[in-house]
Amino acid sequence: MNGVTPTTEDAVLSSTTISSTASSDKHHGITVTKGPPVHRRNSSQWIPPNAPIYERALDLTSLVASKRFWKSGVKARPDRVIEPNWLTPHIPRYHLQNYRLYSSNKIRTSKYTWLTFLPKNLFEQFHRWANIYFIIIMAMNWIPQLQAFSKYLGMIPVVAVLSMTAIKDFLEDWRRKRADKRLNHNTVHVWDNIKKRFRKTLWELVIVGDLVHISSDEKIPADIVLIRSSDPQGCAFVETSNLDGENNLKQKVVPNRFKNLCLKGHFDPSSMYVKITVNPPDNRMNHINGKIEYENGENEKITKENVILRGCQLKNTSFAEGIVIYTGAETKLMLSNGPVRYKRSSIERMTNYFILFCVLLLIIMLISSGICSIFWLTATNAHERHIPYVVLFTSSAVNDGLINMAAYILVYQTLIPLSLYISIEIIKLGQNYLMTQDLDLYDQERDKKLLCRSLNIPEELGQVKYILSDKTGTLTENKMVFKSCTISGEIFEAENARRRTRTFSNMNEEKIEISPKLQKDLQTSNTRDEKFFMLMNMAVCNTVMVRRRQQLDDVELGYFENNIYNVGNSAFYVPIETIPAGLPAAPEAPLANPILRQFTFSPTDLLKRFGSLTSLSKIFTKRETILRRLTQKADERNYDAESPDELALVKAADEYGFTLVNRSATDIRLALPRMAPNGDFFQEEVDVKVLKVLGFDSNRKRMSIVVRSENKLLLLTKGADEQIFPNLESSESPELIEETRKILNDYGRIGLRTLVMAMKELDEEEFEDWLATREFVESIDDDEAEQLLSESSSQLEVGLHLLGVTAIEDRLQMGVTDTISALRNAGIQIWVLTGDKCETAVNIAKSCHLFNKKFKIHVFRELQDLKDFTDTERKINAVFSSEIVKLIKEGNDEAFRVIERCEAIVCFRMTPAEKADVVNAVKIKLKGKTLAIGDGANDVPMILGADVGIGVSGHEGLQAVMASDFAISRFRFLRKLLLVHGHWNYYRLSNAIMYFLEKNAVFVLVIFWGQMFMGFSSGFFIDPIYSMLYPILFTSVQPIVYSIFDQDLSKETLLKYPKLYETGREARLCTYRNFGLSMLDAFYQSAILFFIPFLCFSGSEIRYWQFAFVLSTSMFLVNSIHLAILIRRWTFPLLIVQLLFVGVHFSFFIMYTYFVNSTFNTKDPPLLVAYSMLKEFQFWSCVLLTVIIAVIPRFIITVVQTQFWPDLHEITLRQERHLPIPIHLEASNVHSKAEHF
Repeated sequence: MNGVTPTTEDAVLSSTTISSTASSDKHHGITVTKGPPVHRRNSSQWIPPNAPIYERALDLTSLVASKRFWKSGVKARPDRVIEPNWLTPHIPRYHLQNYRLYSSNKIRTSKYTWLTFLPKNLFEQFHRWANIYFIIIMAMNWIPQLQAFSKYLGMIPVVAVLSMTAIKDFLEDWRRKRADKRLNHNTVHVWDNIKKRFRKTLWELVIVGDLVHISSDEKIPADIVLIRSSDPQGCAFVETSNLDGENNLKQKVVPNRFKNLCLKGHFDPSSMYVKITVNPPDNRMNHINGKIEYENGENEKITKENVILRGCQLKNTSFAEGIVIYTGAETKLMLSNGPVRYKRSSIERMTNYFILFCVLLLIIMLISSGICSIFWLTATNAHERHIPYVVLFTSSAVNDGLINMAAYILVYQTLIPLSLYISIEIIKLGQNYLMTQDLDLYDQERDKKLLCRSLNIPEELGQVKYILSDKTGTLTENKMVFKSCTISGEIFEAENARRRTRTFSNMNEEKIEISPKLQKDLQTSNTRDEKFFMLMNMAVCNTVMVRRRQQLDDVELGYFENNIYNVGNSAFYVPIETIPAGLPAAPEAPLANPILRQFTFSPTDLLKRFGSLTSLSKIFTKRETILRRLTQKADERNYDAESPDELALVKAADEYGFTLVNRSATDIRLALPRMAPNGDFFQEEVDVKVLKVLGFDSNRKRMSIVVRSENKLLLLTKGADEQIFPNLESSESPELIEETRKILNDYGRIGLRTLVMAMKELDEEEFEDWLATREFVESIDDDEAEQLLSESSSQLEVGLHLLGVTAIEDRLQMGVTDTISALRNAGIQIWVLTGDKCETAVNIAKSCHLFNKKFKIHVFRELQDLKDFTDTERKINAVFSSEIVKLIKEGNDEAFRVIERCEAIVCFRMTPAEKADVVNAVKIKLKGKTLAIGDGANDVPMILGADVGIGVSGHEGLQAVMASDFAISRFRFLRKLLLVHGHWNYYRLSNAIMYFLEKNAVFVLVIFWGQMFMGFSSGFFIDPIYSMLYPILFTSVQPIVYSIFDQDLSKETLLKYPKLYETGREARLCTYRNFGLSMLDAFYQSAILFFIPFLCFSGSEIRYWQFAFVLSTSMFLVNSIHLAILIRRWTFPLLIVQLLFVGVHFSFFIMYTYFVNSTFNTKDPPLLVAYSMLKEFQFWSCVLLTVIIAVIPRFIITVVQTQFWPDLHEITLRQERHLPIPIHLEASNVHSKAEHF
């Protein structure tokens, strides 16, 4: 069996025997011929043995010491020297140096283990000052002199809140644990030194120095140095969407000395000696500094092109093999996954100030109660005569008064809302969940919904004052369509090229319209003129990869070995002696593959004989599927591009006959247009040698490639006009440059994206000298390396010859125009930050209605333009250059004087750093909530810097999404996200916080008023169990449900009248004024809640606990009605929870007072109190009177305000519900307000 374990899917046919040989055996008419060596693997799962327990115990001390050493401040770590594990085949893996020195490949993103959860979670919760405060309160309750409740009863609220938070943290961490387990239990094939073959094992068992085998479509388990691939030239293609979100393929190459291994059918590394030295692990994705040392002493540099990182997926390559250099937590993917920056909302900051006021109020109440206690004890001479129920601890009134003052901390503790923070977290979780379930924010085309990455700022969406947006891919589709080109000053375009199309979803299907004249010139001319090199530049100067068809690892087809047929991860016996002779071959099977040659019979006849063998059926079903995939049209060509612009240029070049046939690291194959003598058009394939690629960067704003074509050394360059024109050769015609600039401006005015193409024929000696310098610069490993590389590229990109200009259309997304208009009407100032030229940016601003047609457009390019601005208009539309952006960063007063008068702003020629500078300057100087939205890696700095970061999951990867607080797939979703969900979240959370603070204040103040009639003895006259549960159960669930489900206005109304957004934008709800009014209302309600029942039962024989029941019921109903007044739209959840907790309140008292007895550690237990009081008319009349008087002021104020001084919010609410408008408001006034919506 050769160690192969059959799987369930392909069961072993154990009832037959095997009598044929492995090489060549004719039996019963069937010949099995061993083909040439092919790549294959055995797939039984391999679990390498662990070290013995006693060895692991001995290593524990050294492991702890090592961790302490690294945490002690040692920052400089040495380069790691790796010897592949195959060089030490007889040493157990757990004794290998690579195993002992470096991290395992097991990933753990969870925060806790079973042993550390409780202590670590409690330690984290005690970082909150509020929790520490309540722990101190709980401890004070254990002091006999201060005890307000039973010792254990006083623990209920603290334990409840800590437990709820711990449960929430546990569930979140449990999800992380399950995700970690799924990831760690993925499988990969690792070279086994003993068996001398690849064996399947778990990712978590991979260690540094292992040789791993990855098949097509498999993910990379660790950071590896590529040493072998199925491509004869040593190339491998990977998708990096898990790293940077980009779905386009990137090319990796085998180091030069290893490329000969790619030509071998079977590879055994046992006899090969190498040593790899690499820099210590870091989080720089595009940085690697290392070398490979060979047996003869020669060294070869390792670059980022030789390394494939964990999380990448192998594509368009049958297989790849590499040596592991970083594992687990030391891989670049894991090191780059740092914690998301915690953003604190403005409401949260305001709440902290409100809490400080409550602390101040608590201190005042403590001091006043303590002083009153001293006066009462002195006035009544309590120490000289016995007073019932008054407990004295000392012989001094002052001392007992001070003890009572300390005890009042326990009595008044509810004033600081213990449940507020956990309630706010639950509210925000609910709000985020409902936003993600909104189908209006779901993109069916991309199958993506709203993603909430930051759970603690949903209300910030309702307070945005400034939106700073990227253009390409955010406002536009980022699906580029080639429209026109200019060569040597002559324009070539189709007849309708200047007509801007309005389609959106089907743009990829649109055929590129080309110029017939240019196409004919290219086909009929054999000269190497500007037209030829222009199209060659479009086809070559890029990073576009060619994918003809999906490649397959040979093992997916299976193979015969010792008469065992292996398919992928399984094996089964084929009874050779029973196979009839002369079976026809499968007609559709391509027999070029050595594996396929062994399938010289049809499965149909076999299944007639073995019809019950389901495993055999599955095997051949899989074979037929694979053969169909292999017989796809060979000429079918697909392109993978990192940039939509490059893809558009390559497709346009293809339409003109310059077809990119294939690309590798060193060669490009082009098909060039030719005209046969008979007039027929055909394409001739030529090879172009790639010598150097100078990639695009944001400083140079251009890309170049050095190629050798037809014995000529050429530099082909494309880039922005302000970067290409200064580098043109001095002999370039000024008239041509001026004409080209004019055409560029024309393209810009109709909103087309432009690139300037140029070239240069290089001198061999000049290039060799430059290349030597370049290789030296590439070997430098310091912070200035990137700058040096950019300068090195710029040295070669001079003296260029102008070829022409390309124009590409990037169309607006559907709904962008309406969204921008709505956001602008909501009073939000919108900035568009783009790298395009001025004319293009202005045209896009006009087409998307960013600029209001009522206001003039002013272009500011330098400081003098700002000083000269004297326009008396109230509002303007502004266009800023990068020079103005620098002034904004410096806080220039002239710049902000103009900004404050702008309706909308466009900034052109922006770099990623400048975008971030604008966000920070606006946030600091203008003091408003900023929202940054973008879709690419160049937008990440501004997204991170804004109060709210929105990532658009488009065509430029997921870097922006991974850095964002919220992710959407279309810009138009921003309209509902802000105007509806943002408004709802802010409105509900603001009211909920005020409600929480007020209801707790009411509860404490009721107790405070009662102290006047209890000799300020710190007595607690409300049932202790109810008082513990009141703030965390009886009155917390209802506001939580309210804050998640209530809607003050419908979504249709909020979208129709954007001006309603000003409620949150101007922060009108969560204010000191409203908090002060809530506290005044709390004082009033608490006084009514105590004194009305006191007067009602004055002179009666009502008992202590009966009076407490009247107070508790009245207080509960007042708070419930208070919340009911806040509710604007009664829905089923709100109605149910309100009625439910009324029932819970009465049920609790009935059940509790029915079973209570003296064991509850209460004096005079409240036995049957609720049962007896609920039958009394005086109880119901007193409660009804108290509730009405307590809530009537709030009700009257609300009614009067909405009737006589309604704001736009109230007017709209009446219109929505078809209620009459107040008589004193003329219809004209209402309409004048409404028209501003």
